[in-house]
Amino acid sequence: MSSFDRRSIRYLTLALLAIGIGLFCFSPEAKANPAEDSEREARLRAAFIFNFASFTEWPSTNEQEKFRIAIWKNSSANEAAQKELAGKLIKGKPIEVTSLAGDETTAGVKLIIIDSDSGEAALKKFLAGIGTGPTLTVSRFETHCAQGVIVCFQKEVDKLRFKINKGALDKAGLKMSSQLLKLARTVEN
Repeated sequence: MSSFDRRSIRYLTLALLAIGIGLFCFSPEAKANPAEDSEREARLRAAFIFNFASFTEWPSTNEQEKFRIAIWKNSSANEAAQKELAGKLIKGKPIEVTSLAGDETTAGVKLIIIDSDSGEAALKKFLAGIGTGPTLTVSRFETHCAQGVIVCFQKEVDKLRFKINKGALDKAGLKMSSQLLKLARTVEN
């Protein structure tokens, strides 16, 4: 497949994602029940995360058989995300979703979802433990980008958006699609 065809497919995928987000945010069903909203939001975050991973390039390293995703401080809200990601492929590899409760090793993990606002000190310690290796970090708390997380979700009224910490992305040695960077609400350095 030519480079133009891949770019076209990526652009179309991102456009469809943006349309889906708009439909989700403005659908009358999105406001029906707070418990359903929480699960719906977790599923939407999982769809975003799937696309973040799909449109990120990792440096070539010793390739693994699975695309490993870990959820730090897993919560019941993320059960929906785990179900949503299980069985899918990223870069031709099946996704394996695991949980991190604390100080476990993150070796071989390509993407870490941070689902806890455990405080600045705990987050800094956790991020220091990851190091500067090629790991994409995604948090559901927008304030985490200022502390070194690469992608952070922002909730604005009934919309779910994201921002990208470009400095943290570069430090991790990862490259994101320019189309994905254009969709980011703010890109920090």
